[in-house]
Amino acid sequence: VSVGDHTCALPNDGTLSIQDALTATSKFDCETGKFEIGANHYWVAADVEHLAIDIVDPILRLRIARYGDLTLRVAYQNAPAKVLRYTSDDIKANWRGPSHTAFPLSGPNGEMPVSILLGVETPWEPWNLSDLSIWSSTADAALHQKTYITDAVFCAMLLAPFTLHLVFWFLLRIRFIM
Repeated sequence: VSVGDHTCALPNDGTLSIQDALTATSKFDCETGKFEIGANHYWVAADVEHLAIDIVDPILRLRIARYGDLTLRVAYQNAPAKVLRYTSDDIKANWRGPSHTAFPLSGPNGEMPVSILLGVETPWEPWNLSDLSIWSSTADAALHQKTYITDAVFCAMLLAPFTLHLVFWFLLRIRFIM
């Protein structure tokens, strides 16, 4: 389920804390070009309660190319909000596919989130942040596995001609083959 169209952004210089962002809801831009302002830090708010997502063990997938630290605040209907901080090492550990990273969203007792507040430092292109989606953990794992298989096939296709030339060179010892 894509949440990119249901997000609002607050570009800033990195000095706004979570509490500042929560109290500055009127300053968030929810229009189409919300991510086109170049900034070193973005607070991205998404109200996911009205999306009527019926996913077991939800995962937030974020397309981002270059990044600093991420701060993720997830609010729940009947559970306290949780705040998670991710360093670039954590982001690499949660890497999915060519340009996504994934974070678990379920609450302490499996609750669905009602709102997400995401702080992103130094995005490569700010409009990358519009590509937010919520997946089930099984669908995320399947797509992640499919990406590995695809990468393996492409690497084999690139390595096969080199290996074939190497075999010919060893068998024939003719220099121009290399």
